Amino acid sequence: MWTLQISERCVNNGISGPEYSHYTFFTNFIRQGHHPRTSSEMNGPYGSSDVRSVVALNGGTTTVEVARAIATSEALHSGVTVVTNALNIATELTVRPFIKIVVCGGVARPQSYELVGSLAGDTMGQLTSDICFLGATGVDAAGGITITDEAEAPVNRVMVTQAKRSYVVADASKLGEVGFFRICQLAEVTGLITDDAADPALLNAIRDTGIEVILA
Repeated sequence: MWTLQISERCVNNGISGPEYSHYTFFTNFIRQGHHPRTSSEMNGPYGSSDVRSVVALNGGTTTVEVARAIATSEALHSGVTVVTNALNIATELTVRPFIKIVVCGGVARPQSYELVGSLAGDTMGQLTSDICFLGATGVDAAGGITITDEAEAPVNRVMVTQAKRSYVVADASKLGEVGFFRICQLAEVTGLITDDAADPALLNAIRDTGIEVILA
């Protein structure tokens, strides 16, 4: 499991720095670096009070860690909106006053705490996020991004299509694996964020699909 950390320097300036651990994932994507900057955003370190980044998260152990990193980041205390279909993520973040939580309706799946079904998909289809962090069971150049449950996949797919940018977050053990049901093909996301224990051959095959690969 990654230890996810966010620093204000990373949020503003990118992924770099020897002071961060081998498995640190930098969510600098949440701010200026990975979505268009408006004139209002240029007025201050995080922009005017009416400018907020919108982050979409599906369920899973890795996205829970992303959520916890967001929650503990002073750099994001100016405000961030999190859209999720995962009840455990919503519960964990709702106590943070600087985070606006948007949760879709649907049927709760106890194995993953995700809300699924047509109501969940229809709600997510009305929302646009700046960036989606997508957890998955498998990430494979040919098989795409997959999970084990057929009810979760359609909702997760809507989250990807509604996001301006989307990154699948998966540790090295999930690369080359193919789960039961496909969320989407790799070419449909912006990139993959994984750790540098990943097999170079698998990474090269994933890069060949045309997406960005980030080792964190």
